[in-house]
Amino acid sequence: MARKDGGTVGIKTAKFALLRDDGTIDPTFGDNGVYTVTSDKDGGMTTANISGLGQSVQRVWGNNQNVETSYGKAQPSISLGSNFLSKDIKNRLLGRKKQDNGAWSLEGDPQSTLVALDVVSSDSGNNDVHFGFKKGYLTTGDVNLQTSNENQSRQADSMTYTPINSGDDDDGMEIGWTGDTSFDINKFFERYFSELR
Repeated sequence: MARKDGGTVGIKTAKFALLRDDGTIDPTFGDNGVYTVTSDKDGGMTTANISGLGQSVQRVWGNNQNVETSYGKAQPSISLGSNFLSKDIKNRLLGRKKQDNGAWSLEGDPQSTLVALDVVSSDSGNNDVHFGFKKGYLTTGDVNLQTSNENQSRQADSMTYTPINSGDDDDGMEIGWTGDTSFDINKFFERYFSELR
């Protein structure tokens, strides 16, 4: 019987790294530069809606016929959700600055903070599926506070990740399956999180 290896099942975690001006990761962030969202500390990831992966398509017409098709570049955006992401981690990811009174600036400065991202799911054979994004910005979602009653009214943490190109001929986006024997997870982590794992 053939082994199942397609599709995606759920979301296992997400990994974040802050990038310094020279493109290397900031070792003061998370665990040696990489923060992994956990169930214990963050309540786990609830969603990673990756949209805009398809290329834009434009039909080229001549002589009243569709003579060619032009393909643009994918423009992905990732809507991320976590039950209760660590406040210090979230604030740093959003480029917020800590004030002298201990509070964080609310708006933040996303363009001052480049972020690498790895979203991890599983395939139907329970092998990890990694969606890697080498460089991008995070912005916060809306906060809708409502009264609690016999049930708590909870507001999960939401952010939107917008990838940008990593350089000439490098869109900085990959997908890899650990069930594929040719996939080298160590090289993948080196590419997206520098020399760290």
